[in-house]
Amino acid sequence: MAFDDGSGGRPASPAEPPTAPHRQRTPRPGEIGRRPWRHLATQWRTLWAPSAGLVRRSDRFEAGAVLGSLLLAVLLVPLLAGLGLAVGRNLAADAARQRATGHSVSAVLLQDSPPVAVDASGELVAASARTPARWHLTGGGTRDGLVPADQGLRAGARVRIWLDASGWPAPLPLSPLRAAATGTLVGLGGWLGALAVLGLGCVALHHGLDRQRARAWAREWAALSAQRRGR
Repeated sequence: MAFDDGSGGRPASPAEPPTAPHRQRTPRPGEIGRRPWRHLATQWRTLWAPSAGLVRRSDRFEAGAVLGSLLLAVLLVPLLAGLGLAVGRNLAADAARQRATGHSVSAVLLQDSPPVAVDASGELVAASARTPARWHLTGGGTRDGLVPADQGLRAGARVRIWLDASGWPAPLPLSPLRAAATGTLVGLGGWLGALAVLGLGCVALHHGLDRQRARAWAREWAALSAQRRGR
């Protein structure tokens, strides 16, 4: 049996329950990005609302999860910044040791390097290739081996290579700027990854609680409708 919902509009139907008056409003897409502080203030008021009748436990739990995730994200800033600094310092120290024990020499190619290869779009497939070459050692003598060389070079061309303490080709040591940039990327990437995990967790929690709240509201409405029909 239909009954008037008191709003002066059309009668409410048990098959179409009205929106719960105490349901927490879900921000529209992009609204949180435009007004983040207002959203956080709403979560804070929801968590500490004095009247338990207007705020459900699921609302308080969701607000606590959002604010807790924000606090964790803030606490992770100094931790991941320290991690990035440590990584940068370790890389810079390793590069300094490599520069102290190694050196750069000119190597002579013993064979032509592979020809320049391009893909269907005209882009280079590889910028360099390992090519047989010969170089002089600091203590005298020569050594043959594979060195990185640009493609399309002829035999007899000279290329600069970096030798380690044992006289074998090694990667060029990082500059202090690149070491610091790598450390910064490690720290920033870790923090952004943590933000993504926390954000996805909050979104999943919101949708799960929304489904739970919708089922609870449907049960309450069904019970209310049954009581009305029994009168």
